[in-house]
Amino acid sequence: MEKKSYYVTESGIDYDGHSYNENQKFEYELAADSTPVGYAKSVSPNAAKQMITDCITELVIDAIAQLPSTATLEEKIAIISTKLSDENIAIEFGKEALLLILAQEDCVGIRFAFCKNRTAEKSVVAMGIKIETINNQPMSVPIKKDAFNKNDSFCKHNPIIKEEGIGKKPIQILQETGLSLDTVVADAIDNQKMIENISDTFTKGFFGLL
Repeated sequence: MEKKSYYVTESGIDYDGHSYNENQKFEYELAADSTPVGYAKSVSPNAAKQMITDCITELVIDAIAQLPSTATLEEKIAIISTKLSDENIAIEFGKEALLLILAQEDCVGIRFAFCKNRTAEKSVVAMGIKIETINNQPMSVPIKKDAFNKNDSFCKHNPIIKEEGIGKKPIQILQETGLSLDTVVADAIDNQKMIENISDTFTKGFFGLL
């Protein structure tokens, strides 16, 4: 039997329910006996869950701040639903799209750039990056960076760039849990409980924990 290979990160981020710990080591089983190269920090499931919860909580707090003090339950639901339908909270890329980028010559990774797409929605552009020495320092730059020259017309030799990921809005992820926003809001006894209910339901739905 072939011996399995493992990669242990130098440091990663964990969350213990109260605070982040940035000195955790993570061990990964590799498909091949090689050492991966990359710059991303590893995070535990708990840390990832907390980071995403913090993001959605900000959106919910902002939505609730817009509620009139005399708002009815129906008005609250309408205002919060509109806020949670405004922009994408996640973008999904198929593996083929990412593998096409990574398969390019000299590609060492992927740069994800935040953008507004052609329908004015928040999205990300994914492009391959390579390492170049600039001013005696190794720097990451887009592959065939000259293709981004604004005077360049489209040509088939441009680098592979992807944006057509599937955008996910907070309200869509809440709907995927099978629970309605009406139910989550109606169960709240005050604004703080409403924030906790929506954020908790969203996070569970995001990770498929319901």
